[in-house]
Amino acid sequence: MIKITKIDIVRFFLNIFKIQQNASTLPSKYECLSSMDEEGDLIYELQIHRQGQQISRRITIGPLGEDSGSKSKCFKVIYDEILVVKIPPVPVMNFNTYIQSIDSEKKITDILSPYIECVIPSVSAILKKIKPFSEDSMLDPGVLESRCIEKLKTFGNFQNYLKIKDCYAFFMNLSTYSFLGQVIKDMHFMKDRMYKEVLSQVEMLEHPGLFEDIYGTDNALLFYRISEIYIKFEDELNLLLKKYMLSSTPSYNKKEWFLTHLAGQEITAKQDHLSEFTDKLNELLKKIIIKNIDIVQSYRKTIKLHIYNTKFKQIKSWIEGLITNLVSLLAILRQRGIAIRDLKPDNVFVVGDLSINPHLLSSPEEYSIGLIDFETSVNLRPEPGQKIAQPMLAGTPSYATPSHLFKNELLSQVYEDIARILHIQDWQAVNSMIFNVITGNRLTNETGRLIPGIARTIKKTPRQSMDNPDVYNSCNQAFWNKANNEFQEKMLSFKPVLQTAKIIIPENAKSMFNEEALILQKAIHEKIKNIVKSQNLFKSQKSRNELLNASYKKIKLYHLNWEQGKNIPKLNPLIRKQVVIMFNNLKNLKHEYLQITNFIKLIQHEKTVLSAYNLMSFMFNVVMSAMYQDSWEIKTKSFVKTKDVKKSPDTIISSEENIAIESTIA
Repeated sequence: MIKITKIDIVRFFLNIFKIQQNASTLPSKYECLSSMDEEGDLIYELQIHRQGQQISRRITIGPLGEDSGSKSKCFKVIYDEILVVKIPPVPVMNFNTYIQSIDSEKKITDILSPYIECVIPSVSAILKKIKPFSEDSMLDPGVLESRCIEKLKTFGNFQNYLKIKDCYAFFMNLSTYSFLGQVIKDMHFMKDRMYKEVLSQVEMLEHPGLFEDIYGTDNALLFYRISEIYIKFEDELNLLLKKYMLSSTPSYNKKEWFLTHLAGQEITAKQDHLSEFTDKLNELLKKIIIKNIDIVQSYRKTIKLHIYNTKFKQIKSWIEGLITNLVSLLAILRQRGIAIRDLKPDNVFVVGDLSINPHLLSSPEEYSIGLIDFETSVNLRPEPGQKIAQPMLAGTPSYATPSHLFKNELLSQVYEDIARILHIQDWQAVNSMIFNVITGNRLTNETGRLIPGIARTIKKTPRQSMDNPDVYNSCNQAFWNKANNEFQEKMLSFKPVLQTAKIIIPENAKSMFNEEALILQKAIHEKIKNIVKSQNLFKSQKSRNELLNASYKKIKLYHLNWEQGKNIPKLNPLIRKQVVIMFNNLKNLKHEYLQITNFIKLIQHEKTVLSAYNLMSFMFNVVMSAMYQDSWEIKTKSFVKTKDVKKSPDTIISSEENIAIESTIA
């Protein structure tokens, strides 16, 4: 296996730079000019030495997205413009295979065009920078690409310009577009804001009223604890200042040093002769921070929440517009019959130049969401008589499901409609992106860690066993139990802000939502029917009809009566427990049915506006209902099944007791 690293790509661009400068035989080198930032980006200077002079230029390079290990690894490179360099997991050594891979992605984009702006690999993305290809750079992009391929076929030595370590790499030109991932990071970037916010509190250390006015009276105690830590710090600091003969240091500087470490940063020496003192000062503050880490973490959490809430008000319209366009993208994919299967912030981009119009995101109708990287995509509407092609078994852990890793043949044994399942994979990804846009956090970060383990399980499982749906069901059960728990926790944690964001549902998505809502409504109704049919507590047809047709409000009242022992017959506690469990399950399902019925009515409106909370809840329930089978006995707040209660002499119901039980819903 040939491993291609970031340095290999830097060397590749150094070679391109030399070719551009007609300096192929001249000495050259590269030098890293920066430490890795939060995005993992690095700036390099490329240098060519010619007759005692140095010609140089810079490039920026960094990883793009999570490394799933099972699909191509991508790097973002800024070299005149934004380029994506894609390194396939299996090296491509043959030129024809290389061109076929590009053509295969083009077949997908031809279906999506012109409804979605797409960027696919092209040989011209890199070749147009060097002669003789640069002579045609003003041609129409399609004509330029064809011309480049013709020259590559005629003059095979030019094919080396597309290789990194003797392997073909794929190049994509993003022009002036911005990746959604970068837009999200810019919106939620906290480090500089945190520093500025904390440093603004110099005067507050002596005036608790100021702190309470900004951060609320609920945080008054936190302020006093921080003040106590500062007083202890100041005592030790004065001894240190005396040792280095700096006792005249102003009080303002002392507070600033303290707050700098509270913000999570270190102090730098402004003058060389103070470097030793600065080192000792940083050591002192680190020790104090560690000693009081619980208070410090509470303080930092409070400040971050304040910054987030303040910032959210400023970017609320951006967030809402981005989500509207993400939902529109999903609807177009459904209409065109394409499943991308690896949607994520680093695979989609904003179609518009944010550098020219920084307020573009406030006007969702003026831009759209484009797509890059169709490696895992599949056409859900093949030619008559043909099956859906087997897509690459891969996905990005934070946005994938177990179904990404299993072949179509097995999925067809588990699900009635495999095309719908492949499409619903994109629902899971878009729902995760919606959460990421709003909060800057990942929705299924913990659950996503199960995906690599599932992949390893598949590799270790004998081939003949992989035809057994039980293997898939087992993996799916573990995944969705965890996914449901993580979803509920995240939704609860961010409920206020998720309810504040109001999303306009685009017209092209209404029919998609209506179709899936009707499917979900039918699935919930079937669950209600199964509970009524399987229970033996209310036996008469009249009682069963009442349970089946009663409203959520009525079932809720029945449940409350039985739970509190109000207006019910005296029964064995075990029998009463069975009734309570049955009504609780019915209540939850009736509530779900009511919610989905109201949702269906809502999306019929001329202008449908949903909170992000309700939108995400609906989308998750659609995914969960589609992906997870009732027979797998998942236990969730949304999909509750009646537990089997073993019969004993104490749970046998007499005819008199049965009549008494049924009378409670007469």
